[in-house]
Amino acid sequence: MAENVSGAEDKDLTADRCAAEEDSAPGGGKRKRIAATCTVIAVILIAALVIGLVIHFGRIDVFTWELYERVERGMTYGEVCEVLDFEGELIDYDFLTSAATYVWNRGDRYVFVSFIDGEAAVKTQVNMENTSGYDE
Repeated sequence: MAENVSGAEDKDLTADRCAAEEDSAPGGGKRKRIAATCTVIAVILIAALVIGLVIHFGRIDVFTWELYERVERGMTYGEVCEVLDFEGELIDYDFLTSAATYVWNRGDRYVFVSFIDGEAAVKTQVNMENTSGYDE
């Protein structure tokens, strides 16, 4: 076999032998530690993703009649966002009256609030029913 002038092949073989000796040394080796670390990080990231999805999608049933009733006339947009726990989506703006209507939704439940001069003036809901007064 012809000898490599640069010696690169010999260096690669030497590096492979050193890595093999390191991996077979007592207590594992650098590659095994790196693989274990990567595995732990991957498990943590997957767990965080699952927890985030459970929290996010678990909030769908949080829209209740009681929560809707906490939204009152005269509240600012920021106050309504605090009550409903997230920002609404602007769906209509009337330039003549400066009235803005926002919607908040979770699943198939919706809350609509119209603001005039920065204060809640009208609210309505879809798919939430007032069950107070009914015997269960």
